Amino acid sequence: MKRLLMRQSLLKANIAKQETGAARYSGGLSQAMALSTVATSRQTEAMLEQTRRATIEFQDKDGLVIASRPTRLGSQGILTIQPPVTR
Repeated sequence: MKRLLMRQSLLKANIAKQETGAARYSGGLSQAMALSTVATSRQTEAMLEQTRRATIEFQDKDGLVIASRPTRLGSQGILTIQPPVTR
């Protein structure tokens, strides 16, 4: 989970840089490509957020994560829960 949160924060910083770069252009292909890159990064950010929300964490009394189980929809639309992973 810590790795996922770190990826999200790095991506947010990257999106801010991309938006600043896209603001340099007033139109044309260059701006379209820059905005396309921003949109792709935002989509990645949304997917990471979905992953974070779908992860169920189990914590011990000290607040340390002892296992997490990502939930997924199987190929036939059936919700499956992976067994806990001990760390």
